[in-house]
Amino acid sequence: MKGSSPLPVGQHTLVVLVAIALAFPAAVLTTLTPWPALAWFVLITLGIVVPSAFDYQWPDTEDTRLALAWTVTACGVAFGALVVLTAAGESVLGTDLAQLVAFLLVTFGGTVLLEAVLRKQGQRA
Repeated sequence: MKGSSPLPVGQHTLVVLVAIALAFPAAVLTTLTPWPALAWFVLITLGIVVPSAFDYQWPDTEDTRLALAWTVTACGVAFGALVVLTAAGESVLGTDLAQLVAFLLVTFGGTVLLEAVLRKQGQRA
């Protein structure tokens, strides 16, 4: 198991629970914007993609607080990027396509960016 925690659940479980706990209010907040359907992409990105990126990127460590801080930060960045990219693309692509493109850019662009950072740090060949 990656890392350990003084709590009765593992670090991975805590990361997933925090990401999901952040995903729901972010999705509800998104329904108040001009793009309520973006809420589905917010749920997927924050609740699934962010914890998956954590599993892919996070080194073995016992620092659960740092892992949770990474998760909160990653959720905030991903949420902000989804909203900003949707707003930026809406006039050119239309609402539905802008949301889809924003989701794909955040998901796949984030993966590429994460891989580049890991290679620069020497954690990947």
